Amino acid sequence: VVDMQSKLVKQEPEDWKHHFKLAFGQFFKGDKEIAQKSFLKVLELDPKNVWAMGYYALLEGEKGENSSAITWCKKALEIEPNATGIHFLKAEGHRRQGDFMKAIGQLCAMAQDTFLIGELKTDTVFFEVRIEEPLFFRIGLQHETVFLEPFEVMDIFTVREPMAGG
Repeated sequence: VVDMQSKLVKQEPEDWKHHFKLAFGQFFKGDKEIAQKSFLKVLELDPKNVWAMGYYALLEGEKGENSSAITWCKKALEIEPNATGIHFLKAEGHRRQGDFMKAIGQLCAMAQDTFLIGELKTDTVFFEVRIEEPLFFRIGLQHETVFLEPFEVMDIFTVREPMAGG
């Protein structure tokens, strides 16, 4: 993929799609520093490309640049507020900064801010927060108010550090 897309980038340097596919290939090949530069090239050619912003934010977070990652997520969410993956990235950035309440708030924003006694439900998302030691988050998918079988639960993250003030 990387070799083919590199050739296409040289042939059509103004086509953001070739740069995106190249960046994506570099990302999965493990050349993350190079991929990050390629995602910036995508954004130079297509400034509102939410997915390039998301991958750039992901790479910033992997480097420990959590403030930058959150900033890129904010930019992406201004363009596409329903980008679930970007909400998760932003929440993870807040979690890594130790701001667990902002992390919870971001996950709640993703799921349309409808609380039901520690849970958040929409037509497609079930979100539960248990404030206990350790702080626990889980998310599951449901369809037409019936949980999919088998019920798939994904642990978002478990915080082992004590909460501020507690």
